Amino acid sequence: MLFPPDRKLARTRGLWPRLVATVGLVAFSCTFPDYRFDTVPAETCDNDIHDGNETGIDCGGDCDPCPCQDDDDCPGAGEVCEDGDCHEPCENGECQPTCTDDKKNGEETDKDCGGPECPKCAIGADCKIARDCVEKVCDEICQPPRCDDGVRNGFESWDDCGGDCEANCANGQPCFVDEDCQSDTCVETAGGQPQCAPPFCSNSKLDPGETDVDCGGRDCPKCGEGDTCGVDGDCIEGVCGDDEKCAAPECDDQVKNGPETDLDCGGGCPTCADGLHCEEAADCKSRVCALPSECDGETCTEKECQEPACNDSVKNGEETDDDCGGDCDGCDLGDGCKVNRDCLTGICDTTSEAAPTCVSCDDDEENGLELGLDCGGPDCPLCQPGDECIADAGCVNYLCDGECVTGLRLDYHCGQCGDAPDDQIKFFVRLNNRSDEPIDVSDVSVRYYFSTDAPASVLAGLDLECEYMGEFRCGVQALLAYADPTDDATHYLETAIGSTETIPAEGSAELEITIRLGGLRMEQTLDYSFSFGSDYHLDWELITLHRQGTKIWGREP
Repeated sequence: MLFPPDRKLARTRGLWPRLVATVGLVAFSCTFPDYRFDTVPAETCDNDIHDGNETGIDCGGDCDPCPCQDDDDCPGAGEVCEDGDCHEPCENGECQPTCTDDKKNGEETDKDCGGPECPKCAIGADCKIARDCVEKVCDEICQPPRCDDGVRNGFESWDDCGGDCEANCANGQPCFVDEDCQSDTCVETAGGQPQCAPPFCSNSKLDPGETDVDCGGRDCPKCGEGDTCGVDGDCIEGVCGDDEKCAAPECDDQVKNGPETDLDCGGGCPTCADGLHCEEAADCKSRVCALPSECDGETCTEKECQEPACNDSVKNGEETDDDCGGDCDGCDLGDGCKVNRDCLTGICDTTSEAAPTCVSCDDDEENGLELGLDCGGPDCPLCQPGDECIADAGCVNYLCDGECVTGLRLDYHCGQCGDAPDDQIKFFVRLNNRSDEPIDVSDVSVRYYFSTDAPASVLAGLDLECEYMGEFRCGVQALLAYADPTDDATHYLETAIGSTETIPAEGSAELEITIRLGGLRMEQTLDYSFSFGSDYHLDWELITLHRQGTKIWGREP
């Protein structure tokens, strides 16, 4: 404020001129908020201002201790606070001297005042040094303030000037009202303490030292956009252009100005990197603006852009949706994604015109790379007979006609067709492609079911042979016990189609398969899969076809 609380009645120059001067000062201060001076008054412990490292007005830090409020304010271990003064607790009725015991004791220079611990003494009280006195002048007793005592006291705005003194203060010295100053001009400064200023920065003329009328140069406020300037420091926005005019703030002028929250970022400019200042989330590349708990060992007082995290409730960093995808956990159904690993379901649908989202094989939607409703394609199980489909490749049995139908059939004739027991089982199978598209049969196997009482050790030594015709060959063969044995099917021979070729549309592939029994004779006419087919092929459902473990043709025992 411009008047100290107790000066209103004491000033001899009258209240009205001061009020007028005050209004002028406020108007001037609002117009020139960044007024600068060369001379800055030293910090003191007796200027009735909370400055320097003081913890209160003219107390604490390098000044005398401030009055305590409770025991926690006392620096000494075990000390207690009484009437604003810390002292050792009383023992056996005897107390240490305090500044409130209504006695002159301890290091006091007068009763409860003076010395290093107690409040300063009033005028007329005993003293030893100037610091013992409220008015900072000691001649064995505390003296009243004078305008020639070399210190700031009474109503002076600085040492022996301003206030009630005839001498007015020089430029750069503190003031309360214009009348305190030799220049009759008291203005607010960036530091908050009004100071006496040269009058020429408000006379509506281009004076020496100014770069434009009442602005620029060393002593006057900074100039606005379009005003003439000499250096960047002449301008409010910190940029003096090549045309020697103060420039408007830009997002690439290498100066923090305008609405920017940090150098050329935030406030409508490009977003700020982690650790730079911000005011709101939109200022940050990470979209998180907050006070970090610690910075440089102290609590931060300015907001900073935070690093992306997987728990900040914002989509940032490498995330594909809020706190998921990228380096975070997988996203839920419907969340954004880029690749399959971004999704908990492991499927990211990048095929739609909309932004990619996480889908699954059981969301009742035909999406992603599915070739049917929740089936087919590289991510979901093949569509089963009767399932809706959109392409042959999605069907386990290779043929799509709006729904999956049989596209691959098998016919058979016996190669060893006698009805007497024999020491081998020999048969031919032909796979027929009924669809109008080529079929890859590299993941298809043939199962022939038969019955035998031979022990497992004998069966393990059987010689399995498979011949092929044309481009097609046999793959891995295995003789396995049937899981649900019957009288005519205790085992089955499984032969994989090892071809890397495809069966062309309306084409076929034929295999000749032989099981040599090594002297063991069997009556194959009793086998589940056997038929007297003489030398022609039959459409035969008792030999089954399987694709990826799923039966696509025939009837199991």
